[in-house]
Formats: sequence, structure tokens, C-alpha cells
Amino acid sequence: MDTGDDLIRRYAKKIMGFAFSKTSDPYEAEDLAQEILTVLCGMPLEEKNIAFPDSWIYRVCCYTWSNYLRRNKPHRLALQGDDAFLHLADARTPEKEYLEKELYVRLRQEIMFLGRTRRDIMIRFYYDNLSGEEIADLMGISHATVRWHLRQTRIDLKERLTMDQTNTIYQPIRLLVGHHGWTQSPDMHGLCSDVLVQNICYACYGKPMDIEEIARTLGVAAIYLEDKIERLLAMDYLKKVQKKKFQTNFFIRDKNFNLADKTYRFQHILPLARQFFETVKAALPAIRELSFTGSDVGDDELMWNILPVFISMKTAQIDDQIIERRHLTHAAPLRKDGSQHWVHAYLAAPMPSETDCSDPELREFIRIGADFGIKRRTADNVNSLAYDLQIFDHWRPLETEELKQLQRIRSLLEKGEAPNDYDKSLIAHLTRLGIMSVTDQIPRLLIPYLTKEQMADLKTLLKKSAKKHFDDDHALKIFEGYGKEMSHLIPSFIEENERRHILTSFSPQGSSMYLLWKNGFLKTPDESQKKRFCMIVWEE
Repeated sequence: MDTGDDLIRRYAKKIMGFAFSKTSDPYEAEDLAQEILTVLCGMPLEEKNIAFPDSWIYRVCCYTWSNYLRRNKPHRLALQGDDAFLHLADARTPEKEYLEKELYVRLRQEIMFLGRTRRDIMIRFYYDNLSGEEIADLMGISHATVRWHLRQTRIDLKERLTMDQTNTIYQPIRLLVGHHGWTQSPDMHGLCSDVLVQNICYACYGKPMDIEEIARTLGVAAIYLEDKIERLLAMDYLKKVQKKKFQTNFFIRDKNFNLADKTYRFQHILPLARQFFETVKAALPAIRELSFTGSDVGDDELMWNILPVFISMKTAQIDDQIIERRHLTHAAPLRKDGSQHWVHAYLAAPMPSETDCSDPELREFIRIGADFGIKRRTADNVNSLAYDLQIFDHWRPLETEELKQLQRIRSLLEKGEAPNDYDKSLIAHLTRLGIMSVTDQIPRLLIPYLTKEQMADLKTLLKKSAKKHFDDDHALKIFEGYGKEMSHLIPSFIEENERRHILTSFSPQGSSMYLLWKNGFLKTPDESQKKRFCMIVWEE
């Protein structure tokens, strides 16, 4: 940030230009500029947190010019000849003129914050000069309703304009948003990427607000919010409460929740992760004998790709057992576009400080010990499962189109047919993704690809191995302990259906893979392996 001297030096020429534009006289401009600089020199600029120096300097210039004009007004009027008499009837001081201008700016701002009905009535009445009857006819409402809105809006605006204004400014936030279930829109109709949509939800989180309150909180004209709010309502991401107020209809995981979540995982998952590892390792020789495409890689690489299958299987099984034992039945919300999914939203926040978390290993776990997401994709009868771990440092593309391409190329390889030009272009694309390679013009698939029968056999082998190497009771204690640990961090306004989902959604997948790698059970992948590890494809 600039020091006081740096700031004054940088704006000296602009201040002189401002002074000359007001006085139109070089000598008076020098006096005025000198007075502005004197005011600035007398301020403790280093102690001020000046976010917008242009606006701040301009405001100081305007106030100093007002004082200068008031002191020199008689002299300046005398020099203006007969035109000076035009000003004698004007008793307004420069300060009053400035305050009136500020009042008009605030009035226009408050009108922008009004909801659609009130805003339309005020603009048509005061700007378009329409009568109450004409407004009623245009809007299809009664004349009495128009009169009520005009009267009530005047009262509200007067109250808003006479309130003491605070200097607090809303600081926009960013949410990390995903979903659990099925959605037609990967972007969730803007919830994943539209920062304004996210801030509407954050503003209405816990405290219901009407559109005017949202507009004032965010400092955004209501007209820019209306369509976005309608879209959020249509997807049930917002719900209407108290007639005209809106409240966020999903849980937002804040800093406290995230810290407690990561701490519990760090303290409890490693013994569970070792059971995952030992179960798959014991079954690995039998799994390799299934001879699926991609089964010819080394043990380390095969462990990276088969572990996600077993961890996902076992996690779903344990969740179901907890739901059944505790009668915590719940279902993903059915959205109005036909999709059915939960919203998983996290408040993007800086890494915890040493005050929040003194253990350096825990801080590293919080930074890279989870996953960016667990991706399940389907195209026709082909499915994929991928864990995008933070230690891989990117979200890997394996979407519907790639699954179709994989199916075509795998069929080609199975039949031993030579690829045509189109097939060669698909192979080139899949090679760039890192899931295929070409050696001596012979393509090879680098990730496991299983037929329907092979996938069924794989699950049977894993279940058989789990009976010897996996302790279900120990796992149940860890999963249920998570629900008890986190329950007090879920606000009371969160609906019971969603509360049950949160408390029975302990997901050890990414954390287990990280801890197995961190503790030497899994070999560190090279850059090319990062593109394809924790990924498997199968047919149904």
C-alpha cells in the first residue's frame, strides 16, 4: 500500500487539474491545490485502509473546494458582474448543495433496491408522470393497491434515508459447490459458477430476507437479482418463508464445520484405510486372473485403481447399515427440472492458521488430504468411477463422450481390427488424456476396463476377501462417531431430511487414499500416472 507521501506525490498533478477546473484561474487554482494538499498532509494516511484511493482523493478535493468556495463566495460573486445577482436569491451553501446531491444519489440507489412491483410503481409515477389509475391499468392491479404501495414506499424510503449510514461493506464470498445424486445441469443452473447466485444463497442462509433486503445487503440493484432468485426457487435451492422472504434450502459447510470434519478424519481414518488396503491386496492375485483389459499393469498401479471400487462399495454398505439401525431414512430432494440430488456447498476459506490448528501434519492433511470430487459417469451401458485426489492437483476429464470413445476403441482392440482415420483421432484424444498409450503403432488401454461379468466377479472377490480382512463393527463405530461429532455444528433451521443426509454421509474415500499414500502403502505416481490413477470403467 502507498505511504502518505507516495499517495500525495502520485495525485499532485490530478489535484492541480481539479483545482483549475473549478476556479478557471491559474493563481486561484494554485491556492486551492495548496489547500487540498495541506488537508491531505494533515491526515494519518498510513493508518487508513484506503481501498479506492481515486474516489477517496476526489472526495477530499470536493469537501475542500466547498470550504474554499464558502470563504471566498462574496469575492467571487462580485467579480462576476450582473450575473452575480442571479445567485443572491440562492441561500444554499456549498455544503447544502453537496448534501442534496448526496441525498439524490442515495434516493436513486434506494429505488434500485426496491422489489419489482414497488420499483415499477415509483418509476412510472415519478419519472413517467403516470396517474395512479394509469399505473393500475398497466400493471393489472387495483388503484387502491397502487396508492398503498406509493404511500408505504414513501414511508420506507424516508426511514431509510434518515437512518444513520454505517461504513460496513458486504464482502462477497465464493462457494465450492457440488452435488450428490443426479442433475441435468453440471453447473447446477449457475450455482457452481455464478458468484452472484452464490452470494444470494449466502445472504439468505439462516436469516430469511425479502428481495429488497437482499439487494441492500449485497449492494446490487434488485432488477439484477430477480431472475436469479426465480431460478433458485425453481430448483428448490431457495424456499419461500414468511410470504415474501427467501431462505437458503441447503447446508453450507463453513470454516468451523470443515475444520471439525477434517480433524475427525485425520484422527480416525488411517486404521480404516489400512483395512481397505489389506482387503484389496489379499484379493489382488485372484483379481488379476479375471484378465480384464488393463489387468496386466504392476501391483502398485492396479491397487490405485481397484481400491476406489472397494472403498465405495463398503462406504455405501456401512451407510445403509447405519440408516437401517437408527431409522434415519432420507431421500435426495426431487428438483423441479426432474433431477434428484443434494447440494454439497463449502464456504471457500483460507487455510487455518497455527492458532486454529497447531499440528503441521493436520494442516497438510487439510490442505491436500481429501478429493476434489468422486465422479460417477454413465454413457449407455458404460460406467466409470474416478477419485480426483487433491494430491493429483487437478480435475481430470472423463465424461460421457470419453466413455463412448473408450467403448468403441476397446471393442476395436478386442476384435483385433485396424483403426480407421476416425478411430485414430479418438485414440489420439484418449492418449492426450493419459488413459491410452501407443507403442509401435499398437494402442493400449492403461486403465481397467471390465465387462459386466468381470465386474460382478470383481465385487464377489472383494466381498469374499472383506470377510477375512475387514472389521465391520470397527468401521461402524467410526462412521457413527462422525455423526455424533458433527451434529452440533448443523444449524437448527436445516430441515430434518437434509440433517440426516449430512450425519450419515461420512465419506472416507479421498482421505483414505491420501493417508495410504502418505504412510507408504501406495507408491507415489509419476506425472503421467496421475492422469489415470483412481479410475476404472465397466459395462452393465
